[in-house]
Amino acid sequence: MKPQTILSSEFLAKDSKILELFTTNNGNNKETLNQTLKDENNMSQVHKTLDARGLSCPMPVLKSKKALKEMEIGQILEILSTDPGSMADIPAWTRTTGQDLLSSEELGPKDYRYLVKRMK
Repeated sequence: MKPQTILSSEFLAKDSKILELFTTNNGNNKETLNQTLKDENNMSQVHKTLDARGLSCPMPVLKSKKALKEMEIGQILEILSTDPGSMADIPAWTRTTGQDLLSSEELGPKDYRYLVKRMK
């Protein structure tokens, strides 16, 4: 079946990766497209990056708390960590403090990335 173009070529020309995903066979890549758009949207909104790689528990959470405190409500903090415990600690910390965990990714072995939006 011939690929279908969903949006105008002017919009799609901005990013060939998005163009490739939008011209899919019957929307089979809809989930991939939605995740790509979400990731790219989140990346463009990151206001501060905290590099907590090499730090062990509880330091990634403590440094994240300090960094977020210095940011304005609505801003997004990107946290990079190599601590496997951060996969449980960062989500638990955001829940208990009322922050919004936008994404939690394992980029590779012991390589984690989180996007946290300050809500309070």
